[in-house]
Amino acid sequence: MKIRYEFATGEVSEIEVSEELGRALEEIAHKAKLRDRAESRRHDSFEALVEQGAQFAAQQASVEELAEAALDKRSSATPRAI
Repeated sequence: MKIRYEFATGEVSEIEVSEELGRALEEIAHKAKLRDRAESRRHDSFEALVEQGAQFAAQQASVEELAEAALDKRSSATPRAI
């Protein structure tokens, strides 16, 4: 049985292994796939969504809004003469 490896560099390598080892590797890969499916069944990975091109709105205020809030806080904290 031949096992095919594809590396991140695009290089492809095939090696010959015994049938017993080939079946064991296929079983391991199948179990890993089932675990991944069970793990992600009811939720999505942020990394996976980003890889798919999903975009999310920023959760924090803009710099301008933060600066205005700081100025408002500072001006309301200063005592005023009567």
